[in-house]
Amino acid sequence: METPPAIPGPHDVSPGENITLAPDSSANPKYASFFRRFMAYFLDSVFLFTFTFVVLVIAFRQSHISSLSINNLESALWLIYSLHFSAALGYFTLLIGNGGMTLGKRIMGIKVISVDGAQVSFGKAFIRAIGYIVSALFLYVGFLIMLLDSNSQTFHDKLSGTYVVEID
Repeated sequence: METPPAIPGPHDVSPGENITLAPDSSANPKYASFFRRFMAYFLDSVFLFTFTFVVLVIAFRQSHISSLSINNLESALWLIYSLHFSAALGYFTLLIGNGGMTLGKRIMGIKVISVDGAQVSFGKAFIRAIGYIVSALFLYVGFLIMLLDSNSQTFHDKLSGTYVVEID
C-alpha cells in the first residue's frame, strides 16, 4: 500500500509552486474526506453552471432569439452541453494544473497532488478532468469507489496518479 509523504499547510504554498515533501513515513498527509470532496465538487459545479448560464443568457440576448422551435431547441441543447463540457474541462485542467486546487477545493481546504507528492502537471490534470466524465458515467460509481479505497482514491485519481489531501 503506497502512502504519500506529508505536505505543508495551505499558507506555506503558493499556487503553481512545487511541494517538497518530507521523506519520513511518520508525517503522513490526511486524505480528504468524502464530505470535503463532495462539497468541493458541488461548489465547483455551482460555479460552472453559473458561468454557463451567464454566457448563454448573453449569447441568446445578442442573437435576438425570441422563441425556439423543436429543431432549434435541440441545437440549443447541444450548444449548452458543449459549452458546459468545454468550460468544465478547461476549469478543472487549468486550476488543478496550476496549484492543485479549484475554487471549491480551495474553500474546502483540500488539494490534489501527484502520488510522488509533486504538483500535478497540466497533462495529469487533463487526464484527471477526462476521468471525471468516466467517473460520473455510471451513477457516479467512479467517485464512490473512494469509500472502499484505503487511499481514498476515486477512479480519476487512480487514472491520473493523484491523491486529494487536506491542507488545513
